[in-house]
Amino acid sequence: MSNTPMSRPSSYTGSTPFVVPWFTTNPGYVSRFVFVNRSSQAAPFTVQVLPEAGNAATLNVTSGVIAAQSMYVLDASSVVTGFSAATRAGAVVQVSSPDTNIDALYNVVNPSSGVVSNTRLTH
Repeated sequence: MSNTPMSRPSSYTGSTPFVVPWFTTNPGYVSRFVFVNRSSQAAPFTVQVLPEAGNAATLNVTSGVIAAQSMYVLDASSVVTGFSAATRAGAVVQVSSPDTNIDALYNVVNPSSGVVSNTRLTH
């Protein structure tokens, strides 16, 4: 299991962008984004997918709402249903809440080997 904590910059007062440098929709892995909203207010979000040059992504879920005081799991294969080439891209998830209220990570699991990797997302 790999856990990669990343430092948290100074607080934002409104919307928080979480940067996802890399994610995959390769069918050999379980790939998902996990968000925790500690606020008493729901937090709407949008996803901007950033594929490699020349690799087109077919988008599906690009927005949603993280309920107040709850966890939200978004499967990567729900965000992108297909690529024209390699099954990978980057993304920016924009959450309408101050960064002090929201935590996020990228989780990828290899079901065959049981290897798990968690990366805390920066903003």
